[in-house]
Amino acid sequence: MARSTTHVEGRPLTRAECGEAGITARLLTEDWDAMTTAANASPNHISSLDRWVKKARELNPRLDDGQAVRMAERLKKDHYQRMGRLSAAARRIAREAQAELERVAARPAADGT
Repeated sequence: MARSTTHVEGRPLTRAECGEAGITARLLTEDWDAMTTAANASPNHISSLDRWVKKARELNPRLDDGQAVRMAERLKKDHYQRMGRLSAAARRIAREAQAELERVAARPAADGT
């Protein structure tokens, strides 16, 4: 009996279980548009205002609806600003590391070879 390369015991294989061939087979069978649409429609999606209103209410349960929406918008804005700062810092670190690698590679070897 041939073994399925994408499922075992009725469930999809994990990445660790299926190897490169299984990963490729699984990627070919996924409906990426449906997964993207479902993720974007989720109330937990990062751009969903409902997610941020929920977080605002967790921080202060006594907020009325208008206050919760305003706080949610502020939380969302703060989140994106923080992510922008972290992204810029990561790019700076990568740029500095690349410059250091290029500097080390350009330096002549100490033994003259």
